[in-house]
Amino acid sequence: MGIGSMYVFLISLQMNPRSRATVIATLLGAIGTFLLAVVTVYNITQTNRTLRLREKEAEKPLIIDEISNILEPSITQLEQNLDAFENTEGEGCAFNWIHATPSPQYGGANGPGSIELTDPIGLARIQQDNQKLYKDLERHELFLRELSEDGDQFYEQIRPKIQELLKEADIETGDESNIAIAVLKREGFAPDHRLEPFWKEYSEELIQFAENQVSPCLTDIKQKECAYQEHSRNLLRECRSRKAHLKQKYKISDNEVEDGESDILRASM
Repeated sequence: MGIGSMYVFLISLQMNPRSRATVIATLLGAIGTFLLAVVTVYNITQTNRTLRLREKEAEKPLIIDEISNILEPSITQLEQNLDAFENTEGEGCAFNWIHATPSPQYGGANGPGSIELTDPIGLARIQQDNQKLYKDLERHELFLRELSEDGDQFYEQIRPKIQELLKEADIETGDESNIAIAVLKREGFAPDHRLEPFWKEYSEELIQFAENQVSPCLTDIKQKECAYQEHSRNLLRECRSRKAHLKQKYKISDNEVEDGESDILRASM
């Protein structure tokens, strides 16, 4: 009972019995209305909470699919791609981008692999919930396509010079792309490779030509490789963060995620 109600009650004690009965009845009615409102608010709150819990349970299988189909594969692929960069050495470009067609299988020592996104529902949810993550996933694939296009452009610009030197060395054409890759990565051939004598004789001239005549394209590839690594590190953090957030919000265990991944493997067989 509030202070105002108590004041009204005390005043009613000074009234005649009939007036006092009317005031008390009114006061009890007001208290009853207040209590009814409290109960109603409580019931609405509990109903909303129950509905939210049911919605979460209904969404949970879809969230597990998102983690298993998008976030977990993205995390794995990005980790492999960044590890591949860490394992490269030399002054040239880290990978061969000539005639490169990045795919989930194109990774490791060959170069960064693309992220296979096979869950359109999960992607739509990410697009709605986290625009930045969605755009960064798209940007990752765009990076790989741009690097592949730059690699092909580099090849077309250096190919005439390679053909000229092959002719000078009296070697049949057909190995231009392998030599261009060696120039791009600044890596020669094994001692027993048939192009090793050619590389030993002409590598310096080819590298100088690339630096002088194909420099803008070569510089662009190196800069994009650095930008790609930075983008991949940020994207990896985003994917890990969303995965942890969803697991906590929907109370998803590691076993449930593993079961979801097993279902994907069985479906692909």
